[in-house]
Amino acid sequence: MSDESALSFKNGYDANGSIELNGTKKLEGRKFRANESYTFTITPKTGETAPIRTAEGGQSSSSATVTTGAVANDGYNAGIEYGKLYFELSDLNGVEEDATTGERTKTFNYTISETKSNETGMTYASDRDISIKVTDKKTGVLEVKLMSDESALSFTNGYGAKTGIVLKATKELSGRKLAEG
Repeated sequence: MSDESALSFKNGYDANGSIELNGTKKLEGRKFRANESYTFTITPKTGETAPIRTAEGGQSSSSATVTTGAVANDGYNAGIEYGKLYFELSDLNGVEEDATTGERTKTFNYTISETKSNETGMTYASDRDISIKVTDKKTGVLEVKLMSDESALSFTNGYGAKTGIVLKATKELSGRKLAEG
């Protein structure tokens, strides 16, 4: 048999990885109420393209929404379980290999924002920007690291109900004339 095409082999390479994101929701000025929840949305930073997959092998979407978890015993703190973000080798398409290591690395930037309620007296923390670095080290598993400080995953809201009362009074004197001054 002299047909060389019958002996060709084709190898493939694939890799994926994930990162679990967790933070804390804190209230100042009052405790969490029973069944109270707060909602957060993760989106690619404005003007950037970044994958958002919340399931391995899942389709990338434009955002991911999560709700706060269980409230701590002190009543002022709650866990935020953002869940996992999954990355695939195709997310590194177009990235050149490092000439020395052969690795490919890309940083993805996201914004985490809290959905604001109509609660009077509640002030909300500003949006948070985070960066996640994805590296293909040719091991079959993508290395995924949070490059931002972990405090960027936590939010503190303040509650300060403002109340006021207007009092009006009149003075009446009996038995003599009211002196001026």
